[in-house]
Amino acid sequence: MKFNTVFGTFALSTLKAYRVSASPIDPVSPETPSLEATARAPEYCCMRVVGYSFARSQFVPFVGGTVHVLTVNNSCKISVDQYSTPPSQGGCPGWTGHYENCERENPRVFSLPAEACQLWDKI
Repeated sequence: MKFNTVFGTFALSTLKAYRVSASPIDPVSPETPSLEATARAPEYCCMRVVGYSFARSQFVPFVGGTVHVLTVNNSCKISVDQYSTPPSQGGCPGWTGHYENCERENPRVFSLPAEACQLWDKI
C-alpha cells in the first residue's frame, strides 16, 4: 500500500469518529442571568428581642420591608421594619421594632454583632 492510501483511510476514519461523538454547542441567550445576580447570597442581621417574659437572639433575613420575627403568648406579634440599606452596607442598626398587641410584654428589638446569635442560647 502506498502512504497516501494509508493516510487517507486514517483521515476518513478519524472524521467519521469525530462526527459520531461531536455535540452541538449550546448558544448563550441574552436572558441568561448574570453570574453576579445568581451568586448573590441572602444577607442577615442578628437581632435580639427582649420582653418581660422572654429573651431571644436570632438571624433575621434582609428583604427590604417588614419581617415577622416572633409571636409571644399567641397574641404579641413582633416584627422588624427594615430599610433599603442591606446588612453588608451597615443597615442592621437602622432596623426598628414593630409591636402589635404587646402591652404586657413591653418588648424591645435591637441589632447585635453576628457572634451574639451564634453564641447565645435561644429561648
